[in-house]
Amino acid sequence: MKPYQAIIFDLFNTLVHWNPEKIPTFLWGEKVLKSTNLKTYRELGEYCRLFSFEKYHRACTEVISEITKKKSEENIEISCVERFKTILLQLNVSEPDTLGQLATKLAACHMELLANATTASQTPIQEIKKLKNGYKLGLLSNFDDAQTARRVLKEKKLGPFFSSIIISDEVGIRKPAPDIFSVALNSLEIEARETLFVGDSWEEDIVGAAKFGMDSVWINPNRTSPEERRIKHPFKKNIFCIPSVQKLSKLIEQLT
Repeated sequence: MKPYQAIIFDLFNTLVHWNPEKIPTFLWGEKVLKSTNLKTYRELGEYCRLFSFEKYHRACTEVISEITKKKSEENIEISCVERFKTILLQLNVSEPDTLGQLATKLAACHMELLANATTASQTPIQEIKKLKNGYKLGLLSNFDDAQTARRVLKEKKLGPFFSSIIISDEVGIRKPAPDIFSVALNSLEIEARETLFVGDSWEEDIVGAAKFGMDSVWINPNRTSPEERRIKHPFKKNIFCIPSVQKLSKLIEQLT
């Protein structure tokens, strides 16, 4: 008998990975930084005259740090466009039309670079194909630009496998908030106890799913032998660990 009726996947670093070699770089002092900041700064065009790249980069760093902290503490999503609006406001770009247009332009540039830096092997597709006929499949991802996330799914030919796709940007909340897990389960018309969650982030994916009542699989390539194991934890749910999605169907077969 199958222990689960549905499987929900995280997207980035579980099915799709970032290729660091495709992230732009620039020289900052004596360091080479991987960042989209220089590329987005150049997208400002004539507005570059208002402030130097150094000032822009520092504003980006400060705002991203503040927003990352806020998202983590409150489990809310703040869109990429809103982030760039905050950066521009800090740089005294405040005229509403200009602010909105520039923030949208910078976000589009940033997301284009990120989308082009994603890779996906055939392994996740093959694993999902094995599971598609026997389980309801859903996707639940923390990402601040839903359009780009859906573009990546389309380009990597992953989208059609999922009956439900939930991106945090579209609902305004992030894992590990219980409400976003509830949205994902409701969209699949399934209960938590019937669902297995698969992700790479311990706090956002695994702890979040366990607290909501789901068993989970932690994708962690750095964890050593045994290759597949149950994790000791304070929650009353099963947590398994495997090094890659490639091992998922085999793990599930062992549980049936």
